Amino acid sequence: MDKDIYFYLSSTDSTNIYPNNTASEFTVKLPRYFYLKGKWKIGLVDIQLPPLDSNDALLYLDVFCDLCIESVVDGNVQPILRRIPKDYSWLSFNQVLYKDVGNWEFDRIHVYIRGNGNTLVSFKDKPLTCTLHLKQVS
Repeated sequence: MDKDIYFYLSSTDSTNIYPNNTASEFTVKLPRYFYLKGKWKIGLVDIQLPPLDSNDALLYLDVFCDLCIESVVDGNVQPILRRIPKDYSWLSFNQVLYKDVGNWEFDRIHVYIRGNGNTLVSFKDKPLTCTLHLKQVS
């Protein structure tokens, strides 16, 4: 297996399997099962956010993914990838923050977005896209 794997995901992927997917929470069925051997890290390379349904109380957005290990976020234990500012439609990170992978066997990826204080967020009717990078480390 390669030492780098990129996943280019959209909230509209796999809606035939997961019809309840939304821009703020979605699951993508992968074309095959992945079995990772050794130590792996995952990071959010970029993200394109649709406009938020107005929520002036939001200060930031948290991006979560079920493949990474959990951290304490706003008093809860959750698998956060990165905290991002709410006022951007597209972000590409020069410095990717990598987290340890906690799930080494998978055929789907679950991504969800929450606002400060773990609040639910709602986006206007456009897809969210993101790129995840998995890299094997020694």
